[in-house]
Amino acid sequence: MVIAMSRPIARTGSRHLSVRQRIPADVRRILATIPDWPRPKGWGKEEIVISTGPYRLTGETEKDTAARLYADIAATFARLRNGPQSLTDAQLAALAGEAFTAATSPPDPAAPRSTAFTLTAFSDRLLASKGLWLTAQSRADLMTALMGKQGSVIKATSHNAARASGDYTTPPPAFPVWEDTAPAPASPAPGKAIKLSALVQDFLTQPRLQSKQLSRHTKTKYGHILTAFHGFLKDPDARTITEDDIRRFNHDRLTVPSKRTGKVITARTLHKGDLPAIKSLFAWATNKDEHSPRTPLTDNPSTGITIKTDSALGHQQSEEGTFTDDEIRMILTAALAVTISDENPTLDRANRWAPWIAAYTGARITSICSLTGSDFQTREGVYCMRFPPEKDVPVRFVPVHAHLLKLGLKQLATRARNGPLFYDPDRARVADGPDKESTQGENRAKDVAEWIRDIGLSRTTVKPNHGWRNTFITRASGRMPEVHARYIAGHSKRSMGVHASVYTNPNIAAYAASLAKFPRYDITPPTEALESPQTAKDGNQLCLAPVLMPPQSLP
Repeated sequence: MVIAMSRPIARTGSRHLSVRQRIPADVRRILATIPDWPRPKGWGKEEIVISTGPYRLTGETEKDTAARLYADIAATFARLRNGPQSLTDAQLAALAGEAFTAATSPPDPAAPRSTAFTLTAFSDRLLASKGLWLTAQSRADLMTALMGKQGSVIKATSHNAARASGDYTTPPPAFPVWEDTAPAPASPAPGKAIKLSALVQDFLTQPRLQSKQLSRHTKTKYGHILTAFHGFLKDPDARTITEDDIRRFNHDRLTVPSKRTGKVITARTLHKGDLPAIKSLFAWATNKDEHSPRTPLTDNPSTGITIKTDSALGHQQSEEGTFTDDEIRMILTAALAVTISDENPTLDRANRWAPWIAAYTGARITSICSLTGSDFQTREGVYCMRFPPEKDVPVRFVPVHAHLLKLGLKQLATRARNGPLFYDPDRARVADGPDKESTQGENRAKDVAEWIRDIGLSRTTVKPNHGWRNTFITRASGRMPEVHARYIAGHSKRSMGVHASVYTNPNIAAYAASLAKFPRYDITPPTEALESPQTAKDGNQLCLAPVLMPPQSLP
């Protein structure tokens, strides 16, 4: 599991389960203000680990004991969040009774011997066993209940002296049984409540003052995630959300199938999508540089939450996100076999051409599927594709690889004139779900991804569209300057570092010379594609010229 969950774990060398719980960030901040608070047994600085063995009651299973200990830990968290507690008279008497029992019981021969005994240390252990944080007045009342004239320790001394003299006629005093007070819900901060849904709406719509603006795609993506988040938590006051709330949501996402897809998400999706959305929301809500005169929230409950990355899980990103030679051959061969139908020709063109263009550029499939005939231009004597701005990347002109020209891409672009190549503006889909605000190019990219999965890409650690970006960069390594490969693929200006100026002063001729060194994919088209009557109709007769079969591995 990649997230620390509230469940018992088996420990090496022990036959008992152990309760393991991370201390939430807000509770750690509270504990930092009370360094003398007696921490219960098993409480570390950031994590709690308690063996169930010493706490198991008669008739309990270990899982029952673990559940009870988890409940006790949660109650202690709530008490700490509520501040110092005042004890009732019955609770003071019950603690005094436990002190009496301890003082009159024979010592445990297995217990370590202490060289000194102090009442303060004893009362600290007593409070720690209950997870109590007392007010100064209740702490003083407890000391009186223990050491006052009628205190239980004084009574225990008299009781022990009587027993030592042989007097067993006087019964021990009666004390009530300890009953914990259910902690009240944490008091909200003063002021008007801030509904989580309202905070999400402000986050998605208010302009940023200091940081970059959210893109439309990011707003849509974050909107779905954060809507699910406040729906799961029943839209509470955002000021009362804790780290545990976020962890419960993460656990739900990993274990409960989505109503929309019927599937649970992967840890990678949680790491790359859900958690960044939640962290961005709370970082924005607590960033004083972005709000005037005050921020909506004072504490960020997402600070202490992390999910292991692929590298921490032992995966290599370059291997996981890159197509293998067999996968490349399968996808490009299937693309060559696509025939252009009358029913939906733009969809067939997308399946036919998008993988090949991505293979020679590493460009995002969404950008490829948004191309129009007018986006193909000659710049500085080089035939190029014009990709519009995306993320923080400005307009860029990418040379067309010679193999794409041989396959007939220029003829296809010329025939399209100013219209889109891979979607029909008159067939825009109407959607109310996640695709509601998507462009036709974005929707067509999803169609291509589904088609690639359908033809046999079963490996889940590589994405059917994004895999071409990693594959292009990997194959370009050592064959062209890295900055040229990243420009062609459209990597963000931030990732380009000192080379980001290539976007403002592009050298098209140099990029074309570098791309000429990129090895071509020699894929033999299937026989049925060569004989298809649709190829001539769509102008793809050039793309189906037979070439040599590839060697065992692609160059």
